[in-house]
Amino acid sequence: MAAPGNQPIWFRVFPPEAEQDTPFHGAASGHGPIRMPARDSPPIIYFYLLFSLDLIKEFVKQTNRYASDLYDRTRLQTGRFSRKCQWRKEGKLTISEFKAFLGVLFNMGLNRKSSIKEYWNRKKHVSIYSMV
Repeated sequence: MAAPGNQPIWFRVFPPEAEQDTPFHGAASGHGPIRMPARDSPPIIYFYLLFSLDLIKEFVKQTNRYASDLYDRTRLQTGRFSRKCQWRKEGKLTISEFKAFLGVLFNMGLNRKSSIKEYWNRKKHVSIYSMV
């Protein structure tokens, strides 16, 4: 299929990758989940399989570092405070706030809406998103 001007819509940017003949051997290969929780474990246990507390702490630390750097850059460039610097009044991001943020993202992925605005709409139902 060609676009107007006879230019192809799809074209290769990188050379093709070499085929790899590594067959999948399932559990015998030693790959896959290890130390799986029991089937009746609470959901938070599965959450910590993806996001360890150390990883969450690192996300929070780096987010606060980025916000501080942004604040400093904005202050130097404009010579005044801006909306970007609102976090200084609110305080630094905490671990519980970050967990709540991840929870909202996961919930938004599970409960599809037709637009982003509908997640925050309180008219149709009580929005858990606006409470976070």
